[in-house]
Amino acid sequence: MTGLPYRIGLSLALCVVFILASHSVMAYPLHPQSTVSTQRPNVQAAMSPDPYPRVIGKGWVPLARVSVTVRFYGLHATRHLRASRTGAFGIGLEGVHWCRNLTVVSTDTVGHRIVLHGSIPPSSCPPPSAGTKLVLHVLTAKQMQARQITVDATKPNLSVTMHVGDVLYVFDPGAGQPSVTLTPDESHFRLIEQGKLPDCLPTASCPFPPGNYWRLVAIAPGDAIVTLSAACRQSKPPCMLPDRALRVTILP
Repeated sequence: MTGLPYRIGLSLALCVVFILASHSVMAYPLHPQSTVSTQRPNVQAAMSPDPYPRVIGKGWVPLARVSVTVRFYGLHATRHLRASRTGAFGIGLEGVHWCRNLTVVSTDTVGHRIVLHGSIPPSSCPPPSAGTKLVLHVLTAKQMQARQITVDATKPNLSVTMHVGDVLYVFDPGAGQPSVTLTPDESHFRLIEQGKLPDCLPTASCPFPPGNYWRLVAIAPGDAIVTLSAACRQSKPPCMLPDRALRVTILP
């Protein structure tokens, strides 16, 4: 008789294990290659190695059909695409500028609708010139992974590692004229933008300090050098400060 309770307990334990195992099997997704997103759909501006803006969508239903409509002044274009297995997509917006006159509307077939406006705070920009066409480019997964690597042009012994398609952002802090001139290795880099961040108003909260900047996109793998020359060498009489080398390793 002493063995009967043991056998009953063992049978109950095996039943519990079987039930738990059954539920754990049922918990697996029907399509294991798809990753179900736990985020809410969103669309945000993204760093772009192209001379036009990019937007990246994340948190959408995996493999969902998404329509992206872009309006810029009188221009209008729509592109239909599928989100990735992780619920992401990317669009390049050729023919527009990132300002308040730009609107990007993304919708899917299950009722999600996200509206992205050109800039916060609003900034105006001139209308497109005659003959400008609005073209929407669907980005590949590799294009969506492009990064921006920032370096301070005033720091010595600079060296960075990046990949083809990444952007090198060279920042020269200071409210005046650039303290350096920049000469990239044109076999490995393409200059896509050069500009100046203005002074911040005393009553405003600005995320970036004033300064000059250059944005270079890596176009080929290899070891490259970006030469930084002191701007005072172009004055009369010139200063005698030597050139400095920004050494860059570009991976495929």
